[in-house]
Amino acid sequence: MKSKKSSDNPRDNRHIHYLIACTLAVCAVSLAVNTFLSPGLDPKGTEQTTTVSDDAPFKSSFAVNINKATKEELLGLKGMSEAMADSIIEYRNIHGRFTDIGELINIPYFGEASVEKLSPYLTV
Repeated sequence: MKSKKSSDNPRDNRHIHYLIACTLAVCAVSLAVNTFLSPGLDPKGTEQTTTVSDDAPFKSSFAVNINKATKEELLGLKGMSEAMADSIIEYRNIHGRFTDIGELINIPYFGEASVEKLSPYLTV
């Protein structure tokens, strides 16, 4: 008489089917999130195009929050020097959060022209 393996019984494989179903569900959710919430798409999935000219002060389509930005993120702004980025971070560490972009005028390396040029691409 031939003995029956436990894997031959469909009830014994329920946990495998459950794991496969869960894996597929996670993949579907991940795909949906990446598709609809990724940069360049609005919530309806319509592609948003951003044209950046060589004269544009910003290399990205997102504004940089000066209260949270890393040095690398600040350096993503065209016209932002390493000294300027360091000064923002140092000022933030000493004085706390910025309440207005105009406070940049109080920081070394920033003049009215540079604050005016960069302010549309910064947020607090």
